[in-house]
Amino acid sequence: STIQARSESYKKLVKTFTSARMITSYSEIDKMIRGIAPGEKMTIVAEPGGFKTAFLQNLLMNNKRRTGRESLLFSMEMPKEKIFEREIQISGCCSGFLVEKHFLGEDQYGVEVPEDGIIVCDRPRLTLEQVGRFVELTMTRIGKLGVVGIDYLQLMGGKGSLFERVEANAPGVKQLACCYQWLPSKCWSQQRCSSYWLF
Repeated sequence: STIQARSESYKKLVKTFTSARMITSYSEIDKMIRGIAPGEKMTIVAEPGGFKTAFLQNLLMNNKRRTGRESLLFSMEMPKEKIFEREIQISGCCSGFLVEKHFLGEDQYGVEVPEDGIIVCDRPRLTLEQVGRFVELTMTRIGKLGVVGIDYLQLMGGKGSLFERVEANAPGVKQLACCYQWLPSKCWSQQRCSSYWLF
């Protein structure tokens, strides 16, 4: 294509960034990367236990609040009950202890349960094909999604060793993202990987 054709194509793309860009809500990160726009990839490196899942939940919840679009989390390790507890902790700025007390009927702490949260699938060892089908089903039921996250790649289904599964799933996630016009961004640690996608 000519430079003029690429220029026109780029102009159309940039006009979609305002509504399609995922702002992380962390001003220092957003200043450096302008948020995450379709076609871009973000990599975050952290040790195991480095709060990658909590960071992912914050990104998904903030994006839903900002855009009104649903966020979908595939949690391959953490059960939906723990994800729920964290949602309350994040939205209400309270400890897990206070959340437990609230659900035991000891509500002197004023814990509030949000009216709606992110959509969670906590089935372990899902394959890329199953993830794609679940996203399609979700979109059929609720319409356009905002962000999709996978926590974490090593626990996705597939053949071979841990390394071989990650090696196979990482490009597959990118292919799914392109197929559904998602924005992939990956969060890597020494032993764990998570993927975030934006539609």
